[in-house]
Amino acid sequence: MRAGPWSARVIGPGGDGPAHGDANHRSLVVHATAHGLSALLPGDAEGPALAGVPLPRVDLLQVPHHGSEDSGLPAVLGQADPVVALVSVGRGNAYGHPRPATLAALAASGARVLRTDRGGDIDGAPGHGGIVVSRG
Repeated sequence: MRAGPWSARVIGPGGDGPAHGDANHRSLVVHATAHGLSALLPGDAEGPALAGVPLPRVDLLQVPHHGSEDSGLPAVLGQADPVVALVSVGRGNAYGHPRPATLAALAASGARVLRTDRGGDIDGAPGHGGIVVSRG
């Protein structure tokens, strides 16, 4: 599928698990590319749901499920090795997202962490030598 300069490919959900259960684990997982940049957009699919999906190395990772606690996140970060990790989350949300364990895993990964609850809208675009991030 194409949208402007972006090409998107659905790469998950993986496996042939049951259609019932936690709907978050059935979120579409999308790999998008444009101008030499790539992004992994897993929606609400967390580490356990991504375990069977071959994840590409990417410039930008949309952190799954608004930064909820995710024991499988370190494995996702190890495979995708993002330069930038974006946590799309509302300020003062009732769930306490992003969770401390998630922020610790992101910090340990070396990715630049950006959060919409602190910076508002965030835009990632191709630039000289990599991704250029600006706030809206």
